[in-house]
Amino acid sequence: MKKDTRIHAWIYIIIGLVIALAVWLLLGLVFLAYFLPSIIAYWRNAKRGLGIEILNWTLGWTGLGWIGALIWAVSDNVHEKKAV
Repeated sequence: MKKDTRIHAWIYIIIGLVIALAVWLLLGLVFLAYFLPSIIAYWRNAKRGLGIEILNWTLGWTGLGWIGALIWAVSDNVHEKKAV
């Protein structure tokens, strides 16, 4: 192989790795965004956290179900934290 073709091969390998990393980061962000209502319900210790979770898992993909779960997670009453 000539020196030029080796350099081009390394450039293609680096570009491929950067694209793969970008795809994994994007998938991670999509995963995080999809489960955002469930995460918010967990952090807020929502009373109906299981219902929010079920709604998010079953109908979150519709968009309307995701918005409903997000509104429910933000507006749901929370359990009071007990002092230890």
